Amino acid sequence: MRKALYSSLVLFAALAGCQKSVSSGGGTPGSATPLCGNGVVDFGEFCDPCPSSCDDGVACTEDVLTGSGCRVRCENEPIRFCAADDGCCPTACNAGTDNDCSATCGDGVVDANETCDGDCEDCVAPDSCSTVQQYGSARNCNLECAFDSSAQCGANDGCCPTGCTNAQDADCSSSCGDGVLDPGETCDGDCPTACPSSGCETAMLLGDAMTCTATCAFSTISMCANGDACCPEGCDGQDDDCGGVPSGQIGDPCASQEACVALLADETATCLTPFPDGYCAKQCVSNGDCPANTLCQLQLNVCMRICDPEGADCRVGYTCQQSVDVDEDPFFTCGPTPE
Repeated sequence: MRKALYSSLVLFAALAGCQKSVSSGGGTPGSATPLCGNGVVDFGEFCDPCPSSCDDGVACTEDVLTGSGCRVRCENEPIRFCAADDGCCPTACNAGTDNDCSATCGDGVVDANETCDGDCEDCVAPDSCSTVQQYGSARNCNLECAFDSSAQCGANDGCCPTGCTNAQDADCSSSCGDGVLDPGETCDGDCPTACPSSGCETAMLLGDAMTCTATCAFSTISMCANGDACCPEGCDGQDDDCGGVPSGQIGDPCASQEACVALLADETATCLTPFPDGYCAKQCVSNGDCPANTLCQLQLNVCMRICDPEGADCRVGYTCQQSVDVDEDPFFTCGPTPE
């Protein structure tokens, strides 16, 4: 995989580069003191210690580790082209051009492959040492924020980067450690050393206790994802952390009402027994009542599986037919094949 390959190659180069040394100007003649690896971002270095991975956790970026030694840096380039099954829905794409885009954006429910719906907010940097990049869009309900805290010593920007001192950066406190919270400090004597996450709230440690700039930045998980111990609002039935995860989906065969309720793990499920082999559906009055890839069928007031009229994505005995939803917009669902 591209990210893993770059990470492996550049990590090897970084480790090799950290073996280089320069004259220390003292000690035994001919001896040298390594600067890369001393835990301080010296002049000409981008990092120390340096990252071994550049994965920013954002689906819509290509993450690449470049450079070597203590001049390693991350490049997180936005993905701009529509491509199926890469987990990213670029701003210019939609459900018709990229299957990673949500087909239910705007229904007020945070469905699978959405990070927000109706409550998308612009990204804001948590502190002066961080820059923020916004990916996705509110229009596609997949707005994501990526933060970069790789500021360097020396800039007069109100930021004291991790590992820097007042001698290297005027923004760093000269009184860190006196137990008094002075201007430019976020803590003094009570600095956090870890930021534990809890439930759907994730925490990231920013700054450095050694420079009295340590602080915790918190964010809330809104995307449905299995195995993260979080059940965001609207993820019932889509996230195994919520419990009661369905074993089937709308449109599956069903022999009885009870069987359909069990398949969808939903008390509002209904089995349309007149349909071939039964059709497991969910009662609805609006599209907002329906999960991803389904819409509320006006004539029956049940969620029906949407389909591609030019494809063959309906099960045996069903064909893709035009219907009308509660908003009177035409769409296509899998219905019994006319005799």
